[in-house]
Amino acid sequence: FPDLIEQEMSASTCLLLCSDGVTSSMSDDEIADFVVNTMNEGNDDPAHVASQLVMHTSKAKHGLDDATVVLLVFDE
Repeated sequence: FPDLIEQEMSASTCLLLCSDGVTSSMSDDEIADFVVNTMNEGNDDPAHVASQLVMHTSKAKHGLDDATVVLLVFDE
């Protein structure tokens, strides 16, 4: 059974879900830096850009498994 956690999300909160293919090749701080920096760059679709950047970086670092990334941004 999955663990369920309820959490209220405020505006502009990001929630990143990723597989062990990502976390096996990148540290939590490294992933967070990619997401925060990309979200602050003013891209037209920052969530898409950030998730693609994390996924491609993970693959370039030869993650142990397939890389899957989902980034949700909560608006007002």
